[in-house]
Amino acid sequence: MCWGQFLLHEDKKEASRSNDSSYDLLIAFLVNVIVVVITCVYLTPQWETNDDVAMAMIANGKGLVVEASSQLIFSNVVWGQAMRLSTLVFGYFGYSVGTFGSVAISGVVIYYTLRKSGCMHILCIAVITLISFRPLLLPQFTLGAGLSMIGALCLLHLFIRTQKLYFLVASCALAYMSYVIRSQEAVLVLVVALPTFVRRDIVCQRQILAAALCTVIAATGSSIADYASYQSADWRPFNEINLARAPYTDFGADALLKKRPDVYERHGFSSNDATMITGWGLYAVPDLATPDALRAMLTELGFEIIGVGAVRNLSLALVALTNPYLKFLLVSAILALILSKQRKPLFISWLIFMSLIIALGLSGRPAILRVYYPLLAWLLVAPMLSNVADTRQRLMSVILAAALVANTIFVLTQTGATRPTDESDLTDLKALNGEPLYVWGGQFPFETAFPPTRHLTLISHLKIYGFGVFTPAPFSVATRETLEGRSFEKQLLLPHGLFIMASAQDLDTLATYCQEHQRGELHVDRVGALDDHSIQKIRCVPSA
Repeated sequence: MCWGQFLLHEDKKEASRSNDSSYDLLIAFLVNVIVVVITCVYLTPQWETNDDVAMAMIANGKGLVVEASSQLIFSNVVWGQAMRLSTLVFGYFGYSVGTFGSVAISGVVIYYTLRKSGCMHILCIAVITLISFRPLLLPQFTLGAGLSMIGALCLLHLFIRTQKLYFLVASCALAYMSYVIRSQEAVLVLVVALPTFVRRDIVCQRQILAAALCTVIAATGSSIADYASYQSADWRPFNEINLARAPYTDFGADALLKKRPDVYERHGFSSNDATMITGWGLYAVPDLATPDALRAMLTELGFEIIGVGAVRNLSLALVALTNPYLKFLLVSAILALILSKQRKPLFISWLIFMSLIIALGLSGRPAILRVYYPLLAWLLVAPMLSNVADTRQRLMSVILAAALVANTIFVLTQTGATRPTDESDLTDLKALNGEPLYVWGGQFPFETAFPPTRHLTLISHLKIYGFGVFTPAPFSVATRETLEGRSFEKQLLLPHGLFIMASAQDLDTLATYCQEHQRGELHVDRVGALDDHSIQKIRCVPSA
């Protein structure tokens, strides 16, 4: 009898405590801390793409660059400044702290919002783990930006329900953070979420209108500041070549040019030249791949981003939804839609989502899975923001648990397929003796060699002369070496040559370039390797 009264008392006390906002916030915080700790301490996170590695190098002043900068190129200069300051505090891991922090903060907010919307703890844990596991184990700034915007929208939902001003202020702050991390992704998530919030009783609230206006003003100001920071004279070479090369490297104009020898021959290029200057090899021979020549050939091709390979790109965009990267999130989001009470705004959001996928495919950017991921994450979270019956919650918990297990297995398999770089793998780099390592495109294992949670001392001082987006930036190793008379083209002709990481196909292209332009022969000697990527010493020896 006494024991029963005690249990009843404890149940009442538990129910009262569960309704307490501080208690729910504490649980949300602890759950996300546990997920982050398990991922970062007991597993081995690695960057999903080399873009984050490059931006971490810029903030840290290492690797591809000779000095630290807040101009991250892919992210706003405001976020870049924050990452520079983080690097000063946390050292090598400054950029990692910002990246993991954006995911963790979003996770806390989403969990807390779901609890305030009546979701059981088990359902909240399943949702947040399913959404956050990949962005923590395979972090990528686009994912962080998208999840931050989802967190901002969840806080807006809390404000609408409670009219507590601090939720609205926090929503604006998180939306702004999302924008400066990756503006394009922030806007895409917002567009997909609009049907949930475009109601007369919401858009007519003065506080929401004022908050939206302040956020737009802050975002616009940051965009202006970011644009202005790249308009100085030392950024002009970067701006000119970046605009000229993008249609070839990102939107498929290179394949179109290869079918039109009359165009590149009219501009004095051979077939090999066309292959080189429409890929990342264009940064190896900047005097050959001038912006004027690239733009002129593009004009003659009549190239338009929309319409080139439209059917193929569209099919790639739609088929991408069945990729294991997205499949488990997609199935969960569809089932959440089926079990939701208010389906009309969600149906509209799904239509917008599919329209965006089609538009991205037609624009020449199909199957960018990291762009789709946060959009699907919102479509999973949104149905649960309205009160869901306990029976449906239990069913959703079972479904999400199964999706979580399948997704975890896939992500762990994906990371397990690439062995993390170890100090013992770096001994061959000693052969460089402080000389730059020339890297053609993505041939260097950036993601595993510069992990987000481990610091490899031997590689931290490596000078990388990369052929990629960051090559013509004023702070890059490539720019500094060129200004000091040690450009790739000149070093290639010297007797001692240079060290390079390039594919066999790229070396063949370079050998033909050496023969056609220098009337010489390319000598290639293998001097080592890094994670199965060969390090070659090459030199172009002109004929006697």
